Amino acid sequence: RELMADKVILNKGILKALGWRDRITIVDVGAQMLDSSDHVYTNLVKSVPTCIIGFEPLSDELEKRSKAKKNVKIYPYMIGDGGKRKFNITKFSPASSNHTPNSVFLEKFHALSEMLMIEKTINVDTECLDNIKELNSCDLLKLDVQGSELDVLRGANKTLLNTCVVYLEVEHAEIYLSQPLYSDIDQYLRGSGFAFIDFKDPGYITYRENNRGYGGSRRAWSDAIYFKNDEELMKMDVQKILKAAIIAHCNYSMWDLTAHYLEMYDQLSQSNLAQRYIYEIDSAIYPPVNQ
Repeated sequence: RELMADKVILNKGILKALGWRDRITIVDVGAQMLDSSDHVYTNLVKSVPTCIIGFEPLSDELEKRSKAKKNVKIYPYMIGDGGKRKFNITKFSPASSNHTPNSVFLEKFHALSEMLMIEKTINVDTECLDNIKELNSCDLLKLDVQGSELDVLRGANKTLLNTCVVYLEVEHAEIYLSQPLYSDIDQYLRGSGFAFIDFKDPGYITYRENNRGYGGSRRAWSDAIYFKNDEELMKMDVQKILKAAIIAHCNYSMWDLTAHYLEMYDQLSQSNLAQRYIYEIDSAIYPPVNQ
């Protein structure tokens, strides 16, 4: 499946059929370098022109990301709801959060309490995405902010109006005290005109009784994908519908969803992209056999 997805995504005929000549703007809140995996929008970056605007409050991590990717603009703002917060820097840096680790819960599981041990706490002023002067557009919003997702979304109401896709980490268990969980995030995004599409990369945790750390049974977090719902997408600029199709195809290999968006685009622009796209997909998956 993965090999087929790569073949289809990078098929020049398909990308040509989509008629894409613009850039996709990716806004990355929590833009640290990743040691164990690629960024969640890597496939998109490989496939079409993109502009990445990132926000990372930890200076060391900001410097690493800026040095690694010269075409990524990273800013040191702590994105949230505009209020003052205490930022807890943990032993495992990517787990640092404006929320306090839930030590009573974490102690039940292998390694978590050690990873989320607070090493330093600093006072910070958060900034709303809607007030960031360097940000004037957003097609794909990615959030990885360790329990502060709802704060970021509440400070991004205007930004969300013109956003096609939201990709964010959500928690199913209270890793941090009083943090919003998936159900809270889901309710807010649905109320903001988005539709849940899929979960990716589930994170399972292992009870301490198994001290070797394997066989985790409890899902504690996942990445969640939301696209603007059809009714709201049809109200946006027609180019945004095409951007939603590009993201669905290139980043997630969601070929049926791509065709669905292209059909919406065709209705408004009197084109036939959906038909051309389906033909190219079929040809990439089932190439003609030379007799």
